[in-house]
Amino acid sequence: MEIFTFTLNDQTSYLSHQSVHNFLKKGHRSAIRALAISENEAYMISGGGENIKLWTTEDLQNIQSFQTESSQIICLTFLPKDRFFLAGDKEDMPDEVLCAKFTPSGYYYAVSLLNQTIQIHFSDSDRLFLSLYGHKLPIMSFDISSDGALLVSGSADKNVKIWGMDFGNCHKSIFAHSDGITCVQFVKDTHYFFSCSKDRIVKYWDGDSFQQIMHFEESLGEIWSIAIGKIGDFFICGSGDKLIRKYKQTKDQVFVQEEEEKRMEKMLIEDYTKEQLKREVEEKEKKNANNAKLQDLEVGQAIKKKYENLKCGEDIMAAIDTAESLREEYIQFENDKIYYEKNKGILKELQVTERPCFDQIYGLSIPEYVGMVISKIKTTELENSLSFLHCNY
Repeated sequence: MEIFTFTLNDQTSYLSHQSVHNFLKKGHRSAIRALAISENEAYMISGGGENIKLWTTEDLQNIQSFQTESSQIICLTFLPKDRFFLAGDKEDMPDEVLCAKFTPSGYYYAVSLLNQTIQIHFSDSDRLFLSLYGHKLPIMSFDISSDGALLVSGSADKNVKIWGMDFGNCHKSIFAHSDGITCVQFVKDTHYFFSCSKDRIVKYWDGDSFQQIMHFEESLGEIWSIAIGKIGDFFICGSGDKLIRKYKQTKDQVFVQEEEEKRMEKMLIEDYTKEQLKREVEEKEKKNANNAKLQDLEVGQAIKKKYENLKCGEDIMAAIDTAESLREEYIQFENDKIYYEKNKGILKELQVTERPCFDQIYGLSIPEYVGMVISKIKTTELENSLSFLHCNY
């Protein structure tokens, strides 16, 4: 984005413009995949694509941008005393690493593998301590609580699982999101945790009661990363819409029961709206189908009527042909009869021609027969039937 000032030239009546400020390099040009907050919470870093950016956490002002040789930054962290930070990418890795973390005590480290398990090892000997399995798809993120008692994992199977670090048993499995989960993180010194997903929603949970406390759905893109303040008074999330959003804790009390009722009410309204829309679509489709059937019926009736008119026209032409043939036979008979009367004394072998048979026209006269055929046609259809007669009729 760029801000311009426009000035009107009185002599030429043309507008001249000048660039005042350019925001092109302030934000990211691709999805934000990693976030980290410094120990003193004064700064934060974000990584997306080939860029790493340093921001102030108070007002999210961009301080500095770093261009990297990597094609995709996937993780970031500040080193102690906040003088340096580390950035990780996928380059030069023979096998893909989904997530890896040390416990707060440093006694163990955990790694999530592509076989849908989390392997926990002793830090000193690398000996396997626990293997956590139960997810149906790869585990995209996990986190360990500050007291080392709980581990929370989020998977592409849309489930969040809460595990005990003592025996590796699953305390609770929650169908948390409507799409794959991208990041989970505990609030320091608590069992509260956040989860974010490709469904564009961030959810806040209680890891002891397994209840959802709040949810945030302002994002317009898939949420890939989250960073939480030391005492949980704010958190920052980065998403596929290339925006960084900061949420601050307020002094307003939140009651889980009320929030649950609000969510249920919203779900009921959404379900009712979907049902109404579905019903309206079905009614519209049914109406369109009925209209199509009616239209097909009208077309069929029109075709049938045209066929009947054509048949009536053919009957009229056949009657005229029959009448014309009988008329010619009758004229020939009359001529032969006159010739016979004149020449019967001279030509003894001359015989009388047989009278034409009018049985095929039901004993009617020729005009009566044609009139009878025409009278069988409905008066309303007569004009259309006559339009099918050939020119010589």
